[in-house]
Amino acid sequence: MDPPLSFTLSPMMITYWFLLGGDAISTFVAVASLFEGVRLLSSKGVSRKAVLTACFGVILCVALAGVHFAKYRGVTSAIEVVELPTIPDKIPPSSEWSTSLTPIERETIGRKIASAKYQHSGTITAYADRAQQNMVFIPTQKEAQDREQIVARLAVLRELQSARFGDTMRWLFWIGLAVIFGVAVGRTSRNVR
Repeated sequence: MDPPLSFTLSPMMITYWFLLGGDAISTFVAVASLFEGVRLLSSKGVSRKAVLTACFGVILCVALAGVHFAKYRGVTSAIEVVELPTIPDKIPPSSEWSTSLTPIERETIGRKIASAKYQHSGTITAYADRAQQNMVFIPTQKEAQDREQIVARLAVLRELQSARFGDTMRWLFWIGLAVIFGVAVGRTSRNVR
C-alpha cells in the first residue's frame, strides 16, 4: 500500500497564490471603481463622489495597464538582446586575415567563427583547415545542445511576449467595457426614476 500523499506548500507556491490573489483583487477594484464612477456620473451627473470614484478607477486601470505594458516591453527587450548578432554577417575570407597565423591557429579561429555562426543562426558554414582546404562545419553534441537551448529560450520568450501583449490588450478591453457598461447602467437607472 502506498503511503498517503502529503501536501506541502512551498514558498514559491505561496508567493504565486498571493500574486494571483493580489492581481485578481486589484483588477476587480480597478474595474469596479471605474464602472461605479462612470455609472454615478451618467445617472446622477457630476458630483464629488462620482468624479473621485471615476478618477480613482481611471488612475488604477491605467497604472495596471502600464504595468502589463512594461512587462511586455521587458520581454521584447530580452528577445532583442538574445537575437543580437554575436558575429558579423560578412567576414573576409580566411586568406585575408590569416596570413600571419600558423595553420593550427587558422583552423581553430575558422572553426570558432563557424561555431559562432551556427550558435547564432543555425547556419552550417565552411572553414579552412590546416591544409587550407574548405571543411564543412559539423557541430559537436554540446554545440548542438547549446543551439537547441537558445532556440528553446527564444520560443519561451516569444510565448511570454505574446501573453504579456494579450494582458495589455485585455486591460484596454476592461477599461472600455467598464466605461460602456457604466454609461449604459447609469442611463438606465436615470430613466427609471
